[in-house]
Amino acid sequence: MLIRRLRPALLAASLILMLPVASAYAENLVVWGSSSAISVAPTAGGTSGKNIFTSATTNVGYPFGTAVDPSTGKIYWINSSDGTLYTGNLGGTGTPTMITDQGISNPYGLALDPLTQRLYWANDGTYDIRWITTDGTTGGILYGESGTPQASTPHAPVVDPAHNRIYWANKLRDGPQRRHDRLRETRRDRRRGPDHVAG
Repeated sequence: MLIRRLRPALLAASLILMLPVASAYAENLVVWGSSSAISVAPTAGGTSGKNIFTSATTNVGYPFGTAVDPSTGKIYWINSSDGTLYTGNLGGTGTPTMITDQGISNPYGLALDPLTQRLYWANDGTYDIRWITTDGTTGGILYGESGTPQASTPHAPVVDPAHNRIYWANKLRDGPQRRHDRLRETRRDRRRGPDHVAG
């Protein structure tokens, strides 16, 4: 189903539904980031959520994007407070690791491609979509690099691995009060420009 209008929520919390792929996690979980914590709770309800990482023990500062890899039991979050990208164990054990502190400017949203082990995020500050491998060794600009059209205040990237696509919402301004939200897509290999699929 194609949603013709997408209004990205400008919230400090983002939710991800994680299906039980890894046998270590028998229940569906909801994972979210708040101003100072990464939390999880079962989707079945009846049990309150719990913080697995907090700003008191690690770097969690207004994470405007979270992503989960159920097959490895890893969670990823991107901090808008200081422009850093971290990973940790979904069970809350061990010490989280910083993947990068480069190329992050007012991030809104984080997405994982489990097939390529790439993380994608939208930069509201520099009007681009960027990526980095989960081990932090390789990265770059997917869309909006110098000399090419820029994304217009992009938000909420979503990866479709089966079709080699990534989607995001653009916030466009026509005058001081009027805004248009549009859904765009692009091939992740950048072999051609983005297709406007909703207007």
